[in-house]
Amino acid sequence: MATRQELPKALLPYGRTSFSRSIVAALQKGGADHTYVVVGHDPGSIMADLCEMGVTFVYNRQWPKGQLSSLQAAIRVCPRGSTGLLVALVDQPGLKPSTIRQLILRHQRDPRKILVASYRGRAGHPVIFSR
Repeated sequence: MATRQELPKALLPYGRTSFSRSIVAALQKGGADHTYVVVGHDPGSIMADLCEMGVTFVYNRQWPKGQLSSLQAAIRVCPRGSTGLLVALVDQPGLKPSTIRQLILRHQRDPRKILVASYRGRAGHPVIFSR
C-alpha cells in the first residue's frame, strides 16, 4: 500500500467509482472471460468494493514481496485450459474496454506472442500471454 494516502490504491476514487471497479468494468466490457483479483494487504475492503462484480479473489500471502508475487499467485489459479492470461494493474483506472478487446483479438491471432499495450510509444500494461 502506498504510504502517502490512507486508502489502498484500489479504493481511491475515480469519477463516480473506485480504481478497482473501473478496471474490472473495463476488463469485463472488453471481453475478458473471467476476472481474478489478487489481494494482499487489507483484502477485506477491496473485496467489499468488488463483491457484486462477479470476480474471483485470489489471496496473495506473499504480498510483502511485491508485484511479482501477485503475478505468480494469479498464474497458479489460472485454469489449465485457459488460452491466455491478461494482466492489468490497479493504478490504471483509465483503462479502456477497447484496449482489452484489441489485446484479446491480437492474442487470439497469435497466442505464442506476449503482447504489451503501449501509450504514446511507451510499453506498459496491460499485457497478455499464453498460459
